[in-house]
Amino acid sequence: MTNWERLHRRIFETGIPPRRLVSKPKNKALDAFEEEFAVKLPKSYRDFIQVFGPGVIARNIRIYAPCGKQSTTFDLYVDNRGRHESFLLRHRQNVDKRTKTLKDPELRRLARLILFGSTFLGDLFGFDPEDVTDQNDPEYRIFFWEKLSDSAQPIADAFSDFITDVCLGEGYFKILTKGSIIKTRNVYEPALRD
Repeated sequence: MTNWERLHRRIFETGIPPRRLVSKPKNKALDAFEEEFAVKLPKSYRDFIQVFGPGVIARNIRIYAPCGKQSTTFDLYVDNRGRHESFLLRHRQNVDKRTKTLKDPELRRLARLILFGSTFLGDLFGFDPEDVTDQNDPEYRIFFWEKLSDSAQPIADAFSDFITDVCLGEGYFKILTKGSIIKTRNVYEPALRD
């Protein structure tokens, strides 16, 4: 049994009829996302999402997966498609006209983040494909992008650390304490079909 399977047994909410749940993505769906976005997904994300499927962890953090028509709320494509172009439009005053790239390095990072999750308040979580923390598996640094901010802060060195140290650990209280303390956080609620 893998670490993700052990965690699944401990925190996964059951009792919902399987026909109402969004399907767990297969390798083919994850591979198609990688091909479209020309990026390798973090290995720990791929392993996690194939065990858990899309859903809400710690009562506040959505985790996306390729869902297709099953769910737009939890679809990995929704926040990533077209975002780069709209981001460049929003920050057009910071675009180098010759290279058509953003001048500011932090804005460049935000433009290339691959978003895999969000809070219910609209804050985002993503990984930077240029900030590699493990070449072999691969893994990338994870960032927290607060809603309406023009910067993101690093919060974990890998997706697995994001789950264990931020979502289910003390890191949660360092970044997600906007006035509400959620007492029962060690739970994963699977995404329901739209």
